[in-house]
Amino acid sequence: MENILITIDNGFSARYFLSTKLIQELIIKMKGKLIIATHNNSELQYLEKEYNNKITVINFPEEPSLRFKSTILNYISIINAFGMPNDSWGSSTWLKNELYFKKNKIGYINRIFIKSLIKVYQNSNLLRLFIKSIHLKLLLSDSFKIILEKYKINLIILDGLSVISSLHPYWIKASKELNIKSVTIITNWDHASSKGYAGLNTSYYYVWGQSMEKELIKFQNISKDKIKILGSSLFDLYSKSGFIKSSLQIKNKQLPEKYILFITNSPTYNNNLKIVKYLREQIADEIMLVIRLHPSFLYESYDNRLKQHVKLSKKYNNLIYSFPSLENNTMATNMSFSEIQNSASLIAGAHIIINLGSTLILDSIICGRFIVNIIFDWNKIDQKSPLRPSLSPFRHHLSRAITHNDIYNIEDKNKMISTIYKLYKKPIQKFKNPLKNKNVVLDECGLINGNVNRRIVQSLYNMK
Repeated sequence: MENILITIDNGFSARYFLSTKLIQELIIKMKGKLIIATHNNSELQYLEKEYNNKITVINFPEEPSLRFKSTILNYISIINAFGMPNDSWGSSTWLKNELYFKKNKIGYINRIFIKSLIKVYQNSNLLRLFIKSIHLKLLLSDSFKIILEKYKINLIILDGLSVISSLHPYWIKASKELNIKSVTIITNWDHASSKGYAGLNTSYYYVWGQSMEKELIKFQNISKDKIKILGSSLFDLYSKSGFIKSSLQIKNKQLPEKYILFITNSPTYNNNLKIVKYLREQIADEIMLVIRLHPSFLYESYDNRLKQHVKLSKKYNNLIYSFPSLENNTMATNMSFSEIQNSASLIAGAHIIINLGSTLILDSIICGRFIVNIIFDWNKIDQKSPLRPSLSPFRHHLSRAITHNDIYNIEDKNKMISTIYKLYKKPIQKFKNPLKNKNVVLDECGLINGNVNRRIVQSLYNMK
């Protein structure tokens, strides 16, 4: 392999490529240089020194803006975001559709037009192909081609489906015009079925397990011969010796041998704080309650909500918060290896996991914990919200995992507390090895054996 360009558009991508050492494995095999394109190159320039100038970090080109074309591209972006084929009521894209039309002031006629177009788009492969051809023709990719030619790029690696970033379609068009191979690496469990329809496609797609392969075929119209199942670099960390810490401190507080861990939802959900308060009031004082706050609380827009949790953390001695830390100033969901390790160790050491729509339910299964999964609406406000927890079983990725044996799906508050006490009395084995051979783990995460990064790099090296 010679010169490769990788996009790092968000924190999920940064932690996937950097914290798992996937980039390090890639550089070992490369003859040329690795170009990392991101929103703010100053935040990742430390990599240039760390890897002895085998990496160059650059800024993304600015997205071209032409009034007429931009209007059409905006419509295409909307129908791709909400027009995923074979989608169903209650899914993540259905939810985003509801929120979009609820939050944005759109005229009645325009609203009817967009919704009708989305419906037809979902059900017509011919329309999707037609829109795709228009999309490609409208994109002005000159500034992207200049970068690819300047650095003599032989391969482009995109950090997710083209619908995830407004810039990904430009990279795809530029690669097609310059006859450069392109690969999409899925960096997050729900991204194949929760971000909308990709529209424009890369040459190949690298996925974790069979479930993700099926999602790309069903929801993204990607042919099976373009998909390679290679495992997850993130979950492969569980196979590393010493990855799970035998003891853990949070802000100088040593965690007890037995504790309950509550994994919150994202800060867009209104009742995270209320649930924490309720749990602490209902669970016996002698039981330590630990809260793992969602990384998105670090976004500036949720600063007030974060401060409320900080304030609550100081109120109780038997309540410990694991707050997310900011790895750099532009990527709030990025996590260093240390933070990933602490999060995994927190889960592995818990007696019970209380989960509220989090993808960390997969980690909880891998670690063999008791899982209390909240699938009921917390209050009347929830019942009127598209974000209500009762919809979580309809999320494509979550719906497959919540049928696992050690998951207790809870449908009311009283049952939740009684189930927690029942499980707390049950013995549970200390974490020794990940449950990597369970069907749900193999289907969702792929093979966990310490070789995922090597498999990915070898596949890139063998690409034809």
